[in-house]
Amino acid sequence: MAKKSLLKTEVTLADYKGFLKNSHTMTVIKNPDYYLKQYVYFQELANAMPCAIYLLDYTSQKYLFVSDGCKQITGFTSEEHMQMGQFEFYTRCMHKEDSKLFVDKVFVRFVESAKELSSNGLKNCRFSINYRINRKDGVLVKVLQQSVVLETTTEGYPLLSLGIIIDITSHKLDDKIVLSVSCYDETQGFKTISSNSYSAQEDLLTPREKEIIQHITFGHSSLKIAETLNISVLTVNAHRRNINKKTNCKNVAELVNYAINSGIS
Repeated sequence: MAKKSLLKTEVTLADYKGFLKNSHTMTVIKNPDYYLKQYVYFQELANAMPCAIYLLDYTSQKYLFVSDGCKQITGFTSEEHMQMGQFEFYTRCMHKEDSKLFVDKVFVRFVESAKELSSNGLKNCRFSINYRINRKDGVLVKVLQQSVVLETTTEGYPLLSLGIIIDITSHKLDDKIVLSVSCYDETQGFKTISSNSYSAQEDLLTPREKEIIQHITFGHSSLKIAETLNISVLTVNAHRRNINKKTNCKNVAELVNYAINSGIS
């Protein structure tokens, strides 16, 4: 029987879950304590850190270990995280816009990155991604998740990862998701080899609306924009009303700030 693979142009989250479930060539995952001793060293230290440290099994989508610090980040205890598993956690906690981007675009890019690397190369890489979550008490929090792959299938796909999640709410001003891949070099340390940003606003505004926003950030009046784009002032003003409605901006200053944070200007 031919081996199943993921060697196609685009791999969805469902594809990957199905592949791992049906693969018969996976590396056997060792006892979680083995990884904790090797990569976290002291479980007590992990639990004392103001962050969430985890071991994730991609096959079952379950956490093999979650440190006690997760409660400071998400509001859920380590036991609750272990019971939920990764995708239930994303479904329950991740901001709806970010969840859609993660499934539709971010995860696809993650698997593409994995395909571009050998099994050993993948284990030398660090994956970093930020997103928003709704904490258990309903407060919206921005987090940074960084992970390294500890085990792969014989085909070289991620099977087990060690990760850390920290609260970056006070450091992250915009809502863009950034997925970056860094590869370890003995002389330079981790060096970024790819970085991609994703924003729900990309699909919120039309190309013409983005074009008009750019003109507004340059200080152009509706008349100037109309002349430049060869459209009527009434059309420009209609676009401006739609833009303000979609972005919830009440004035030009708010719109300019929105454009900067969204990467439009």
